[in-house]
Formats: sequence, C-alpha cells, structure tokens
Amino acid sequence: MRKKLGNLSNLTRLRMLCELRRLGTMGEVAEVLMMTHSAVSQQLAQLEKEVGYRLVEKAGRGVRLNDRGELLADYAAKMLALADEAQAALKDRRDVAGLLKVATFQSALVGLIPTLVKILDRDYPELSVEFVQFDVADGIAELLSHRVDVVIGEELPFAPTTDSPSLHREDLYAEPMVLACPKGSTWFAAEDFAELESVPFLLNPAGTVAGYWERNFCLAQGFVPTVLVESPDPLLQLNLVSQGVGVALIPSLVLRSERGPLPGVDVYHLPGDPERVLFTAVRIGRENHPAIKALRRALHVARL
Repeated sequence: MRKKLGNLSNLTRLRMLCELRRLGTMGEVAEVLMMTHSAVSQQLAQLEKEVGYRLVEKAGRGVRLNDRGELLADYAAKMLALADEAQAALKDRRDVAGLLKVATFQSALVGLIPTLVKILDRDYPELSVEFVQFDVADGIAELLSHRVDVVIGEELPFAPTTDSPSLHREDLYAEPMVLACPKGSTWFAAEDFAELESVPFLLNPAGTVAGYWERNFCLAQGFVPTVLVESPDPLLQLNLVSQGVGVALIPSLVLRSERGPLPGVDVYHLPGDPERVLFTAVRIGRENHPAIKALRRALHVARL
C-alpha cells in the first residue's frame, strides 16, 4: 500500500532538515536555531511522521540524512528560497526601511563603510544598517544561519571560493593588491619581489582569506615569507610599515581611506597585478527585497 505524503507546510521543520545537512550535527542545528537538542530531535521526528518516511539515520555517534532525507532537503531548500522570494515580492518597492544586519571584513569597514553610511543616510533615511565584523567564511556561515542579511565579502586568487547554490552573489568591483614599504627603504629598490625573502612581513592571520592569499602569493614568487606580525588590522599594518618595521600586502581600498599621501609609506605594484574581487551575497530568494537592493545600489555608488 502506498504511503500518503503528509503536510509539508511547516517551514521551520524543513529548515531544520536543511541545517542538519549543512552543519552535520543536531547540536549545531540547535545552536543556530536557539533551541534545545531534544527540541530539534522531536521536530525532525515529527517531520518524519508527517511525510511517512524515515529521513535521518545513525552515523557513528551522530546522525545524517538518508537518501529520502537528502531528496527532501533539496526540495526544502527550494521551498525556503521561494518563501523568502514571496516575502520580498510583497514588500512595496518604495518600502526601504527596517534593519539590515551586514557581515563584512575589516578592510571594507575601514575603506568603504564611512562613505556607504553617508549615502544610506542621505538616500534611505528609514533604513538602519548594523555592520558586524567577520572573516568572509564565518560571515557566509552567519548568513546561511539567518543571523545576518547580507555579506560584503572578498575573493582573492588561490583562495577557496565562497560560491554556494544557497546564495545570490553580486560582484561589486575588482581592485589591485599592492605592496606597502617604508618610505625610502632599499628593500624593494630593484622592484624585484624575490628581494623581499629576508624582509619581515606584516600579514593577516593564516586562517583568513587574505592571510591564505598572502602566503600563497609569496610562495608563487619563490619563497616563504618571514612573518613578524600577524594581524587582520590593515591600519595597524600600514602604521608599522611607516615606522620601518616591515612590509605589507595591502588592498587599494585601505589606501583610499587615508587622506592625501601616506606618510612614511611607498606603494608598489605587485608582480602579475593580482586583484581581489569585492562582492555581496544574500540568501537565494532575498535578492529582490527592497532594502537589500537599496544597499547594493548604495555600495556601487560608494565605491566610485
């Protein structure tokens, strides 16, 4: 006898199924959804009862989705995206108001956000924006967990891609990465990057997108950099460069945040003229939300 497919209208339970696939453990799902482990387990058991099939199976000490669970999670992701799309469509296009939480990284906060805030205050006074600093990978995780609405991210050569079928990505622009040296230093006199093998570098932490790129860029030039200071703060890096402490690989956006010539710093092009791409990402289905479209428009104006 064929089983009757039950009610699939409970989006919260469907989201739990998608989160279990993404995160891998009941505990992490419970943390993201701010529920107890037992509550998540009960809700997933109720979902299994509704559809008439087992969706989860044991895997060691934990659980994982079985074939039917994976299939339903595929459809659940589409249903959740469609729900977001419907919510965005119901919003009046002129209704640019409310609060957007934006995850972004430090150099964007330093170089882009001051101008962006002025544009938003001028053009969309009813829209409030809260910026939270994250590395890009952590920001994407916050976005997928529904804890932020938008990610302003960066993508660099050599670095792992942040693309996901659950995300709508829109590239903002590409900008050159440059070398910052102490003014008048002979370290880069011949403008041969290999000369810097014994020079102290001021780099981002190895676990960040920027830190991963910096180290791999040096490796591609034939040497392992000597790291003197690890910090994600580009202004600290520039300050130390100006004092003759070392050299740094800096995004052009940070230089734009300073007024006039940088005191004590010479700036050089890098071999191959590497670039980083700045982008925004939102969850699929939310890209037409009036507030998100307004933020993206303002970002394009801010970078000019």
